[in-house]
Amino acid sequence: FKKAQEEKTSSLESNQALQRKLVEYLRTVKKSDEQKDAEKSVTDQDARYFKCLAQVNELRDEMARLRSQYDKTAMEMKKRFEDKEKKAQEIKDAFIEFKRWKEVGSANNC
Repeated sequence: FKKAQEEKTSSLESNQALQRKLVEYLRTVKKSDEQKDAEKSVTDQDARYFKCLAQVNELRDEMARLRSQYDKTAMEMKKRFEDKEKKAQEIKDAFIEFKRWKEVGSANNC
C-alpha cells in the first residue's frame, strides 16, 4: 500500500512537472501565433491601404475626366445658346425693320 502511495505521489509530481512544461510550451506557441497574426495583420493592413489608395487615385482620375467632359459639353451648349440668341436678335431686328418699312410705305400711300 505504501509503495502504491509513493508511486501515486511520484506520478502526481511528474504530472505537475509535465503540465508546467506544457503550459510553457503553449505560451510560446501562442506568442509565436500572435506574432504571426500581428505580422499578417500589418501586411493585410498595408495591402488594404495601398488598394484603397489605388481606388482613390482611380476615382480622382475618373472625376477629372468627367469634369473635363462636362465642361466641354457646357461650353458647346453655351455656344449653341449664344448662336441661337444671336439668330433670334437678327430675326427681331429684321422684323422691326420690316415694320418700319411697312409704316413708311403706308405713310407714303396716304
